[in-house]
Amino acid sequence: MKHGIITKEQALLAKGLDVDSVATILVKDTLDDMGFFDEEDHKVTTQERAEAATTNEELDDLEDDLSDDDKFMAEYREKRLADLRAQAAQEKFGSVEEIAKVDWARQVNQASEESWVICHLYQDSVEACGVMDRALIELSQRFKELKFVKIKSTSAIENFPDKNLPAVFCYHEGVMQHQIVTLAKLGGLAMRTADLEWHLHTLGVLTSSSGPPRSRNQTRLNVAEMRRRQENGDGSENEEEYEDDMEEYMNGK
Repeated sequence: MKHGIITKEQALLAKGLDVDSVATILVKDTLDDMGFFDEEDHKVTTQERAEAATTNEELDDLEDDLSDDDKFMAEYREKRLADLRAQAAQEKFGSVEEIAKVDWARQVNQASEESWVICHLYQDSVEACGVMDRALIELSQRFKELKFVKIKSTSAIENFPDKNLPAVFCYHEGVMQHQIVTLAKLGGLAMRTADLEWHLHTLGVLTSSSGPPRSRNQTRLNVAEMRRRQENGDGSENEEEYEDDMEEYMNGK
């Protein structure tokens, strides 16, 4: 499933319904759509067949048919339950959670036994931390199988130097596997969410479907070339590409 696509089951789960209730609703909707089970028609048909039955064999056949219907519904419901449980396991997060130091072992080390945990150490006074925070919020909403948390640096580690912020620690299987210290290798204050996403992809923390982001230098070169062609009147066929590049450049993507 593509990240960012909201399904009916996701919407129902988001409203607070448990997996069993969601499965029941979805099974009923599916069977209604299939025309498999119309309760009133089913009762009439069953009654007519029972009254019309003249032999024990015909009654046995009717009982078998009813049993098959019940079996189909039970099996279909179990399948939907299994699908929903698997989906819920893959989409159980979706935000960046603030934690305290006393929660670290449970929220980071222990939680990383089940999924990757990305922990952001920050200070409100450090501008680069705001850049990182915005990118992590966006990624948390798209990669809901990952757990994102944040904590003030000095709350996590006494006297943690601001010069090493933002600091992002990536935990898996109970221990830290990777760390990102400052934005120096990610474009500084101009870091884009796509830059961070691709870096985490190269580390194996997440799987990006976007591919490597276009470098800023290449984007500037493309924009300059498109502008030159527009001014010389020899690039009208590239007008759409020029506009796309300009939009991308202005948005800092």
